[in-house]
Amino acid sequence: MRTVSRSVAVAAVVMLAVNDHLLKHAYPGWITGKLSDVAGMIFFPLLLTTLLWAIVPPRVRSRDAHERLLLAACLATALMFTLTKTTLSGNEAYRFTWGALQWPYRALRALAHGRALPGIARVVLVRDPSDVLAVPFVLLAYLAGTRRRQPFFFAKSFMKDASVSTQASSTAL
Repeated sequence: MRTVSRSVAVAAVVMLAVNDHLLKHAYPGWITGKLSDVAGMIFFPLLLTTLLWAIVPPRVRSRDAHERLLLAACLATALMFTLTKTTLSGNEAYRFTWGALQWPYRALRALAHGRALPGIARVVLVRDPSDVLAVPFVLLAYLAGTRRRQPFFFAKSFMKDASVSTQASSTAL
């Protein structure tokens, strides 16, 4: 993974952890509810790309192949998140799938404590269509994963444009 995408991914994971474990409890509300969604839209496509890239045969690896895989990961993340947050069937599929993925851990804990094996439990997930406001943030994942310096140049260009527009809108006294 490139330096920029690694930095962006780490920042998104830190934001997710701080928000979920501190901010949501200290300041419950709309903004803290959306921060985790934004972090997920940035982090998950980068993680998915990294995991899938590991199984891409070396003979077909190229910058173009990586960018296509990243684009597919961004689109899949955006689509699945949208379906999960806006449809009952998408929400139920998510809740069941993550519950099933957690079952081995829960079963091992039960066995270690001498309890009966648990059934598959659905995870809790609030279906909130307003969460799709976070979907455009997959673009940050794409930008971070495609070019090493893209986000820096984007920020630098933005600051330059902001400076020019500030100077243009200022009037001399």
